[in-house]
Amino acid sequence: MVDQEMLSAISDLLDEKLEEKLEQKFDEKLGPIYGRLGHLETDVHDMLPRLDKLETDMHDMIPRLDKLETDMHDMIPRMDKLETDMRYVKEEQLENNVIPRMDKLETDMRYVKEEQLENNVIPRMDKLETDMRYVRVVQLENDVIPRLNTIEACYLDTSNRYLEKTEQMEDMAADIVVLKNVVSGHSETLQQMQG
Repeated sequence: MVDQEMLSAISDLLDEKLEEKLEQKFDEKLGPIYGRLGHLETDVHDMLPRLDKLETDMHDMIPRLDKLETDMHDMIPRMDKLETDMRYVKEEQLENNVIPRMDKLETDMRYVKEEQLENNVIPRMDKLETDMRYVRVVQLENDVIPRLNTIEACYLDTSNRYLEKTEQMEDMAADIVVLKNVVSGHSETLQQMQG
């Protein structure tokens, strides 16, 4: 029996030592994990108010998202109509009205350029240029400028004569004043002699 008690005591002692060693090993291995779990617990605790705020914000956004969804739902028929209208404009108006009219305009412009401009306007401009050269060279240089020179010479000659005659007229006016005085004086003398 002593052996049995001793075996039991040794077993208990071994269990106790084994448990201590296991706890020590667990503490060594799990210590960093507990530290990290502590940090995680702190981070989660710090995140809870932010999550609450996010939850509140999401709760506030739901009516706005519902309204946006309704608005988008209302816009789909309008977008379909716009797409149909644009297809009509492209197919009907552009291809059947605008493009043929642009082709006609292009043809008309080609006619204006080729027929009117090259056959009528350019020759008339060439003739006008020739006529202007004639007017400038023949008329101005050969006719007008010499006549202007003659008119200028006549004007200067007449002007000089006018200036000479003006001096003569001033002298004659002075002589007339003297004559008036002499005649007046003689007239008085004659009247005195008669009276």
